[in-house]
Amino acid sequence: MVIRNPHGRRLCLYLSGALAALPVSFTKISALAFVSLIPALLLFFREWLAPDAARPPRRYYGAGMWFSMGFFMVTFHWFLRLWPLDYVSGMTPFLALLVIFAACVLLPLLQSLGFSFLFWTLAHLSRTRAVRRLPLLLPLLFAGGWTVYTWTQNLTWMGVPWGTQLALSQHKNLLLCSSASFFGSYFVTFIIAAVNACLALGILWLAKKEKRRASVAAGVATSLFLLNFGLSTLSYCLPQEKSGEIRAAVLQANLSSSEKWDDTTDAVSLYADLAKEAAKKGATLMIWPETAVTSTLQEGNVNRERVRMIAEGTGATQVVGAFYYETGEDGARLRYNSLYVFRPDGSISEQVYHKRHLVPF
Repeated sequence: MVIRNPHGRRLCLYLSGALAALPVSFTKISALAFVSLIPALLLFFREWLAPDAARPPRRYYGAGMWFSMGFFMVTFHWFLRLWPLDYVSGMTPFLALLVIFAACVLLPLLQSLGFSFLFWTLAHLSRTRAVRRLPLLLPLLFAGGWTVYTWTQNLTWMGVPWGTQLALSQHKNLLLCSSASFFGSYFVTFIIAAVNACLALGILWLAKKEKRRASVAAGVATSLFLLNFGLSTLSYCLPQEKSGEIRAAVLQANLSSSEKWDDTTDAVSLYADLAKEAAKKGATLMIWPETAVTSTLQEGNVNRERVRMIAEGTGATQVVGAFYYETGEDGARLRYNSLYVFRPDGSISEQVYHKRHLVPF
C-alpha cells in the first residue's frame, strides 16, 4: 500500500509508533511485541529499498519524529494517572496541568529528537552497495541501531532507559526473556526488533511475488525467535543453586510529598513501626524507598544510629534510601541518591550504592 497524502502518511507513522509501544506499556499483550513494529517498517522499508529511492534521507528524520512521538507518548501515558498531583505541596490544578503536559508531550518530544536520528541513519545505510546487494542486512542494521540507541539512554541526562527497551515487554514471559541471563536484556531487545524487521521485509517481498526471498526472510525471523526461545528455555531449566529462603518486606510509609520533605516529620519512627510489623511476619530483609530518610546516613548523623538499632531490634537487614554527600575535585559539594545497608548484627556496609542514572525530571 502506497500512502501519497503527506498528512495520511504522518498519521500512519504516528499510529504505528503508538502500536509499537503498546506491548511495552501493557504486558498483557506482550506477544504483540514481535509484530508491532511491522506496520511502521513496511512504510520505511518500502521506500528505503525502492530502486529510485527519490526521497532524500534527511526527510526520514521528520518521518522518524512522527513515529517516535507516537511511541513515546504511549510509553509515558502513565503520567496521566498522577493527576491532579494534589499530594505535592503547593500544587494547583493549573500547575498540575502544566506538569502533566510537559511529561506527556514535551518529554516524548525530547526523546524523539534523539531517536529520530536512527531513521535518518538507516535511510543513508539503505543506499549503500552492501544493503542493495544483500537487503537482509537492513533488518539487522535496524535491530542493531535500535539496541545501540537503547544502550545510549544510560549515558546522558536526557535518557529514559526503559523507553525503547523492548525486552521489558517480556518480563512476565520467562521462556522469552530468560536469555538475558546469558547475554543481557539488550540481546532480547535486539531479537524482538530483528524479528519484526525480518517479517516486514518478508511481507514486502511476498507482495512483489518474490516468494523465495520472502521465505528466507521468514526463516531468519523464525530462527531468531527460536534462538531466543531456546536460550531462555535452557536458562530456565538449568539447575539453580539453592541457598535457602529469604522472606523480604517492602516498607512504604503513608506520607505525602509535602510531609516527606517537611523537617518536622519523623520518617524514621514511621519506618521503625513498619519494620516491627514486618519482623513479626518473619521478614529478614526489609527494603525502604529511595530517599526514605531525607538526610544523609553517614557518620555523625543521628539517624544512622537509629536505623542501626532498627536492624538490630528486628533481626533483619535494612536497605535504606537516603542522601550521600562528598566533596568533588573542584571543591564542590556533591549529593547522591543512595542506598545504605544496615545488618542485624549492628554492622553497616561500607559500600554505599549511588543511583547510576537520574531521569530528566
